[in-house]
Amino acid sequence: MPFLARLIQDNEKIAAYSFIHSMATTLGMSIYEDVSVIIASETAEDAFRNYGVGGVISKDQKKQYRILSQN
Repeated sequence: MPFLARLIQDNEKIAAYSFIHSMATTLGMSIYEDVSVIIASETAEDAFRNYGVGGVISKDQKKQYRILSQN
């Protein structure tokens, strides 16, 4: 986090930010997905965890993404 270190210049705040970010990532990978399945299962026919989207992005799709991301 060199950019953050130069921006904040306070090691305690950087450590706190790093800890909070780590916790949010951990929660996102474990709890939020389970909660989403619980909520979706009330109304949806199917609800999945760890669902693999699969597929391949075509060259035209990549080109369109580049165009949209530049604007």
